[in-house]
Amino acid sequence: MHEFLHNMDWVEAVRSVYLTSFFHAVSGLGASAFLLLFLVFGFLAINKVVFARAIAIVLVSAIINDWLKNYFHDPRPPEALWLDPSIADTFGFPSGHVQVAVALWLWLAYHVRQRWGALLLVALTVGIALSRLYLGVHDVEDVLGGAAIGFVILAVFIVWSAERLSQVRERYSVLPLAAAMTLTLICITTWPGAEMRNPLLLGGLLCAFWFGYRIEGRRVRFQTTDPARSSLAGFVGVLGMLGLLGILAGLRNGSSLQLVPAVFLVGLYISVLAPILMVRLGLLERKSSM
Repeated sequence: MHEFLHNMDWVEAVRSVYLTSFFHAVSGLGASAFLLLFLVFGFLAINKVVFARAIAIVLVSAIINDWLKNYFHDPRPPEALWLDPSIADTFGFPSGHVQVAVALWLWLAYHVRQRWGALLLVALTVGIALSRLYLGVHDVEDVLGGAAIGFVILAVFIVWSAERLSQVRERYSVLPLAAAMTLTLICITTWPGAEMRNPLLLGGLLCAFWFGYRIEGRRVRFQTTDPARSSLAGFVGVLGMLGLLGILAGLRNGSSLQLVPAVFLVGLYISVLAPILMVRLGLLERKSSM
């Protein structure tokens, strides 16, 4: 069993030029920048509620994954096998790509009405898991661990989103923000690593997003009615997000005190500032009060 979980000697024998290009592309769908842009578009243009929770799923998964990586200090496969140099000196268990993929893409598959769409998202999830093995940056144990934790996070969000809990969500609408703040505080106070930058930034982004989302739900309440205009709103929102990501890239070598306010701005932009702008531009509409 140990051999199956950790031995990656087999991977070089199955590699080819075409498969390498394919799995690089598939793995890229788990990159943080791509996910942020995709989620911003989905939030503004496709389904506000589903994608708001998808954003929370990704951020919660990222925070938990980073904590677990620093707790277990599990080494990756030998560096000679790596085809993805972006992982640098990070740890292996559990796989962040796989954990996020299981939680995010299966969450969206759960809400897709067309069967072919759901099957495509399931196939994408499997493809991302296989890509991390093929690229030599994770062993089987890392992938299975990431998948298991992703399924737990997915289950929690599915249960919380159930129709029978709608009255609970309305009555205790502050719970998601309170949960985000609690998770962030727990991760910071129990952080097992030497560098506390990631939990501060990821937790700050999560809390800022839910704070802004509460404001949006009370003051803006946007809705998508016209597919063409809402798609345009999504693209404009992505352009704004690209600008903010550029600012963050310029600050990446700065201190956490410099980055935390910028991350808060990103969270507020996604959840409330971009919707306000799109409503002002006439690309989205306010939901009429009953």
